[in-house]
Amino acid sequence: GSSSAHKSDWSPLSNKFQVVIFPDAGDAGHKYADDVLRCLATLEHPPKDVRVVNLPELEDGEDVVEWLAQLSDSVDAHSMLTELIEKAEPVSLQNLKPDETTDDEPIAYTDALDELDEILTELDADDVDVDLVARRVERAAELLTLCRSRLSDAQVQVDRVVADLDRMIGDDER
Repeated sequence: GSSSAHKSDWSPLSNKFQVVIFPDAGDAGHKYADDVLRCLATLEHPPKDVRVVNLPELEDGEDVVEWLAQLSDSVDAHSMLTELIEKAEPVSLQNLKPDETTDDEPIAYTDALDELDEILTELDADDVDVDLVARRVERAAELLTLCRSRLSDAQVQVDRVVADLDRMIGDDER
């Protein structure tokens, strides 16, 4: 499924020169492509040239199969795909960390802060991959929401402990 890239065996792509990812249109497809990039980054010998090609004119959830079906018989699909691949910027796998969390395991606050820091560093780079910017900003927004929630929860817990301590001190003084 779209949330299980980490369950696939990506080792056959180790030592390959070029890997091209054609994500499904929409958020789920882009998240899966990001997960695949993280998986490729963990390979002992990651591919040297990785590109993410977002195909034009796809509706949410459609993929390369629908894109090819939309082409007229007079169009040279191979030439079009080759041109799209050549135009796509190579993605650097060096700064990608494997996503060690699953839907069952919430990310730790410090890990969320570390990932936010990495995203900011990526976005500040001169060679930022334009295709990944929107997804990285979206991920940063998710992490900020998580961090704010954790801080709010921690504040509630601290207030509760302080109130309990105040009651205990008040009881001892009587």
